[in-house]
Amino acid sequence: MPNETASPSPPSGNPNDLGPDGEIPLQLQLRHRGKNTFNKLDHQEKSMRVALTTATYEGTLHVTNPDALRTLLTTGIGQGRAYGCGLLTLARLPEPTQSDGKALR
Repeated sequence: MPNETASPSPPSGNPNDLGPDGEIPLQLQLRHRGKNTFNKLDHQEKSMRVALTTATYEGTLHVTNPDALRTLLTTGIGQGRAYGCGLLTLARLPEPTQSDGKALR
């Protein structure tokens, strides 16, 4: 049976922090972190313990390479992919609007 622990966490990013290029502010918060452990059989039918650490982040992303993002969305990230981890869910931010409801762009 999987075990999971979680505790609330403060934001892991600060809007004043700079991204790797020195220009883009990071806007990222850790929403949930957990650890799941379970047993599975290896290729020699011996029981082995598997531990997966999971995390849910919420933030903003500026896409500079759509092809790389498409690959990540279809293949996932990290070593836990075989266990259903490493999946990404993205949503487009709503368009900013003026007071009359018209889009600013």
